[in-house]
Amino acid sequence: MKKLLFTSVSLLIAFTSFSQNNTTIEKTRAVFGELKGEGPYTRSDVILQDHISVSSADGNKYEVVSFRLIIAPKAGTAILLSSRNSSFSENIKQNLYTVVVGDKIIVEAIEATVNGDLKNRVSLEPIMLTIGDMRILDYSPYEAATYGKNNSKNNPPKAGEMPHATFGSIDASDAKTSYTLEDIIAQTEILTKNGGLTYKVTQFKMILAYKELPPMMMSTSGNQLSYQMKEAIIKLKTGDRIIIEGITATAEDNGETNKANLSPIIITIP
Repeated sequence: MKKLLFTSVSLLIAFTSFSQNNTTIEKTRAVFGELKGEGPYTRSDVILQDHISVSSADGNKYEVVSFRLIIAPKAGTAILLSSRNSSFSENIKQNLYTVVVGDKIIVEAIEATVNGDLKNRVSLEPIMLTIGDMRILDYSPYEAATYGKNNSKNNPPKAGEMPHATFGSIDASDAKTSYTLEDIIAQTEILTKNGGLTYKVTQFKMILAYKELPPMMMSTSGNQLSYQMKEAIIKLKTGDRIIIEGITATAEDNGETNKANLSPIIITIP
């Protein structure tokens, strides 16, 4: 009888402990950097993040000590990366630069310590993000800084007034645009279209997302492709991608300088 009672009490304690742990994990979740909402998030939102954090309402302090990150392209082979702390390594950051609309990011096997105790760890639910198209979001961050005094978030510019960048004569935003590698190699500058005013690109970054090699990133001031950029483009192969981002441009209007942060350009080598 005593043995049966002891067993019952042990099971009750174990069940209570299990329930408490479950409650804690349900209230505690991993967060992709500062992206705490439900999204959707754009590529730019994602690549600005540099760590996995923890959101909790139970009063404990959690610190991520390991995770795996999977980049699952809409087309192509998935990439598996890992970290032994909460921060994104340079390898993870470089691979995040390659994501485009429709790609998925999955963060799994997330472990965190509780209150700095290395022996007290919890396993957190995976994070799953799908890269959204900034053109379908409500007033994207690119438009927010575009038009000086005349426009704001509450009074955004009309669609036809919004400038967008082109890779020379190649307008990647137009689904009807077709081009060859020779066409791409022939381009020498980043231009703008629409916008009402005449905008000129003042700086940009170029990421070469190779299909079979680690990505390469370069940047320059002005709107001209640098010699290094041109030489790298010549070596691109079918399936590689060119991503132009961090594009800023300015235009003068009645003595006022209007600044624009333009949407990225994504070109896949045919």
